[in-house]
Amino acid sequence: MVHALLNATGQGIYGVDMDGNCTFANPSCLSMLGCQNDEDLLGGNMHELIHHTRPSGEPYPVEDCHIYQAFREQEGIHISDEIVWRLDGTSFPAEYWSHPIMLDGELAGCVVAFVDISERIRVEEELRQSEKLSALGKLSAGLAHELNNPAAAAQRAAAQMSDHLADLESHAIRVSQYGLTRQQWDRLREHQEDEPASSAKSALDLADVEDAISRWLADHGVDDGWKVAPGLVAAGMDEAALDALASNLPDESVADAVAWLCCSRSVKDLIGTVEMSTHSISELVAAVKQYSYMDRAPEQEIDVHDGIREHASYSQP
Repeated sequence: MVHALLNATGQGIYGVDMDGNCTFANPSCLSMLGCQNDEDLLGGNMHELIHHTRPSGEPYPVEDCHIYQAFREQEGIHISDEIVWRLDGTSFPAEYWSHPIMLDGELAGCVVAFVDISERIRVEEELRQSEKLSALGKLSAGLAHELNNPAAAAQRAAAQMSDHLADLESHAIRVSQYGLTRQQWDRLREHQEDEPASSAKSALDLADVEDAISRWLADHGVDDGWKVAPGLVAAGMDEAALDALASNLPDESVADAVAWLCCSRSVKDLIGTVEMSTHSISELVAAVKQYSYMDRAPEQEIDVHDGIREHASYSQP
């Protein structure tokens, strides 16, 4: 009955004596090891026949062999990360179990059962590749989503800048026809280059300033002043600032000078938008490159927490 079970099982099974020599081998064992019959194994040292070399290609000393260590210590073992060598010199990854054999209370050897796990490893590798592709898809979708906003903002700003630059040139030509002195041009450029001061005014107060500027512009012959008033308010200007600007210019040039100033401010804001958007894109690319560790040495010090945070940020579609 036991002999029939050994012959029927798909596991390779063999036994060894205290010297490590083969005492029996079932048909599955012979088949997996490429043996013609059991005479190829019986009496031979199984470690020297099928377990002599590590997966790395280094020699596997018998004193380090888990099988022999286990049965000499009279305990069973389970190993899943080694290889078994066929008699023709080829090998396959194997999972094996070893248990000591006791006869009349004395250790007589051990029995080893093993299976070829090549197919299992192939399936696991395919699963890992599938998971990597899935993670890459999520990362790509998240990156595309994150890149879309700054890219769209930069594109819109660049498109608007083309029109504003044409208007800026037109207004500059008009202002130059009034024969402004060098000092007047310098004062005008000072207003152009002034950075807007931070304001603690409420939205209602800013709306009042905008209305006042619109009226000022209308009084000074600026057409559609309500269109440029918000830009002047955003630049931190008010009626007093406009009065200071006008006092330095010929009366007939004020409308064109204010239009030039507004257009110049708009171009400056658009350039800032492009700079900020492209900077955001660069940061995203740098974050993804850091996550993928492209063009890096194989061994390096990294901050695992930063890597997890970056992955979480850009893997969400």
